[in-house]
Amino acid sequence: MFGKKKGYQRIFEKLQAENLLRRDYHYSLLTPSRREIVELIPLLFHLDGNIFFPGIETDSLFGISGHLPSESDMERGAKFFPALRNVAPEKKRLFGKKECIEFICLMGSAGTLGFSSESDMDFWIGIEKRKFDSDQIEVLQNKIRFVESWTQRIYSMEVHFFITDVQDLRDEDYGELGGESCGSALGKLLKDEFYRSMIHLAGKYPKYWSTPMDLDEVAYDKHSFKHSLAEKSQKMLDIGHAHEFESNEIFGAVLWHILKGFHSPFKSVLKIGLLEHYAAKSGVELLCNHIKRKIIESDPVARIDPYLEMIEVVRKSLPQDARLFEACFLIKSFEGIDMDHQKSKFNFLLQLGVEWGLGKPEILHFWDYRNWTFEERANLSTQIFNHFIRTYKNLREKAMAQTGILSERDLTIMGKTLRAYLSKEPHKIPQEFSLIEPKSIILVRFIKERDSTDRMIWALDADFMGSQANLKNKRLFQHPNLLCVCAWLVVNGHYHPSQKFTVAGNREFSILYVTEFLKQFATFLPSEDIMSQVLRQWNEKSLVKKCFVIPNWSETNDTDNLQSIMIFTMNSFGEVHFHCLDGPKCLELFVGNYVLKEFALKELDNRTFEVLRYGMQGAPGFRLATSIKQKLDQVVEHVLSSMNRKKMTANPKVDGQEIHIKIT
Repeated sequence: MFGKKKGYQRIFEKLQAENLLRRDYHYSLLTPSRREIVELIPLLFHLDGNIFFPGIETDSLFGISGHLPSESDMERGAKFFPALRNVAPEKKRLFGKKECIEFICLMGSAGTLGFSSESDMDFWIGIEKRKFDSDQIEVLQNKIRFVESWTQRIYSMEVHFFITDVQDLRDEDYGELGGESCGSALGKLLKDEFYRSMIHLAGKYPKYWSTPMDLDEVAYDKHSFKHSLAEKSQKMLDIGHAHEFESNEIFGAVLWHILKGFHSPFKSVLKIGLLEHYAAKSGVELLCNHIKRKIIESDPVARIDPYLEMIEVVRKSLPQDARLFEACFLIKSFEGIDMDHQKSKFNFLLQLGVEWGLGKPEILHFWDYRNWTFEERANLSTQIFNHFIRTYKNLREKAMAQTGILSERDLTIMGKTLRAYLSKEPHKIPQEFSLIEPKSIILVRFIKERDSTDRMIWALDADFMGSQANLKNKRLFQHPNLLCVCAWLVVNGHYHPSQKFTVAGNREFSILYVTEFLKQFATFLPSEDIMSQVLRQWNEKSLVKKCFVIPNWSETNDTDNLQSIMIFTMNSFGEVHFHCLDGPKCLELFVGNYVLKEFALKELDNRTFEVLRYGMQGAPGFRLATSIKQKLDQVVEHVLSSMNRKKMTANPKVDGQEIHIKIT
């Protein structure tokens, strides 16, 4: 097909052909209905959003450069949005010069072995931001929210769209990409990922697709489209070269992927392995160029799987960790396989494992990951966590010798996130790295017993899904305080409402009390992704924002008399701490010593506090909880009104005791 063509056109058409193969492979991994939605995406952004979603204002940032929807695109769109049938397909109206979007592409695991029925899909929408004002971009962002909500509502598809500034791509500045990344920690490495994983859907093609291999920056900048490509030059977009990287970029990127690894461990292990490969010696070829070279040299063009190329590179480059890389790759790739539609993918992975020297039973065990025993998951999680920390320590010394590698924002985000995860503070409910899936826990046992030092503790033992004996009575956590054990279950994301509970070895806490505590605690203080919290508020102090109050926590008898309170607070970074206060003035002490000193006073409202209500409505204990909530709301109202006046006319009172407030 390409044998008689020369130079740039041959390179471009080979990469274009491989892109189509990977796009079609991605479509083959989707159900027919989900494929229709993905095929519809370009049309949704090519036309005014008001046509599809009358609830949003008229769109002023639409039209994809060089894109011409087909009749089948219009018919497909009309199936979901009948209003399209009334839109006359006149080129002036639909496909004129109003082309604000440079490109739309799929990023990440789409079109690779790493994609499964449970994977989300990330779309990048490339625009030249300098051409538009903030209001126009906000309208596009609003349209994105409608599309994301629509796909979730119609087919339970999780899709994300990121408005990507073309100039930022050229400059390798990703700091504000969807608000979810540490741009200075990634630099050219994210462009490497962009070029190797992107599936072009519509709009201009990257200039990178037409350039020969091994150009330096100067030669790349001078490269122009010649001969038969001249007619296509208007469809090309220069978003920069991916020739080499600075070694000092590696540390920040590794640290970023470690943080991401707390929530997506298998993928992060492989990406960190790739970064170690890059850092091993100077002059290492970027994976995107390795893949591009394979596409150019292949004849005929074959689909190249970026995920497979990554595992092959890292396992050969770092043989000492090869088994960990292989385990993470196979578990991630086997995830969510639909045997009715993806039998060929399953067989390919089976054969790949055999080629790596794994036995068939071992490979099938990775496929059966969801039925692993607690010990097996715990062992793998330890290996992964140790790999994260070992890699961090290996590269940290090199990075400390460099200055100005990371922006202040990114350094702050990474430092605060690591501290929030790893710090062992008194009175903190620890968040621990784990591969446990919440719904695999079917029974939780809270057991009062003595530990090895004869100290009285509460233990949390769990039964996991499955009939094997080794899935029963697995010790997950222990603490002297039962409610801290319950809080640990929720904070670490292991609680779900369908779990069953038993409470043994005590007379203080009934199963109904524990069940109600877990339900109310999880509703008010749900498990938080610490990193997302820090990203949103990276330049703020860690202030308490929510508080769950338990009256008479050590005694669950119904009474109107307040003798103690236990409080669980969540700060702005998602960390949860606890404190116990005893005595009849405990509520007064709580307001004076905690609320007015530790809380974000400007953000106080009636949702700041919740009080555990237990027992029948109208019973003494229920009345006590309601009374405490009312008093706390009165404190909030008094504080806010005083702050608005910038003056304290009188200090609030709790149970008749005046509490002094300093306005700041």
